[in-house]
Amino acid sequence: MRDDPSYFLRPEGDAYLPQPNCRGPWDEGSLHGRVVAGLLAFAIETQHRDDAFMPARLTVDLYRLPDFSPMTVATHVIRDGRRIKVIDAEVFSAGKSVGRASCQLLARTANSQGKVWSPANWDAPLPGELSPPAHQGFGVWDTRPITPFMATQANKRAWMREIHDLVEDMPITALGAFGLPTFFVDEQMFFGNHRVDFVEEPWLGQLDMRLREVPNFTQRRPQR
Repeated sequence: MRDDPSYFLRPEGDAYLPQPNCRGPWDEGSLHGRVVAGLLAFAIETQHRDDAFMPARLTVDLYRLPDFSPMTVATHVIRDGRRIKVIDAEVFSAGKSVGRASCQLLARTANSQGKVWSPANWDAPLPGELSPPAHQGFGVWDTRPITPFMATQANKRAWMREIHDLVEDMPITALGAFGLPTFFVDEQMFFGNHRVDFVEEPWLGQLDMRLREVPNFTQRRPQR
């Protein structure tokens, strides 16, 4: 999809080989949590996609810092019903479990009659109207800050666009595109006007994300 190198190669078998652009900010020999979350989401969608269902919730737990060893992902069907499906995935690095994810998918249906509350539309300048920051996310994604972020005590808002494919020679999936930015957003939640003070291991953590609609990953996507 893009000329830039992908985050993972598929040299042989079921392994995913992390590339240098997977490197995280905490340790030069370890991966960024966002690419692991994206890989879990990608595996769930590619192995269990059903157009009659929509992913409604994705929960990700990361509990061990992986290095650049080849990674594998195992998925399991927990519930396969007419109205709900639940898929679990576990990711391994060097033979050790480093994270897991659970995805809830709901059967698509028509909207209910009447009007219900919904949040206000995204009220922000378009990405082309904003200047890029001096440092572009370690060179592995494109951001357009709407408000100051990183070392600020404020509600942070930004546009974010992926510039790499997730897996070599495979189109990125909607759920994979949704999973990739998540740990960057989570990280920003803990940044205050000093630094990240309240997370003993900044890479490790848990996320619970809910979708109102499947993201259009061919366009820039807002994150806040």
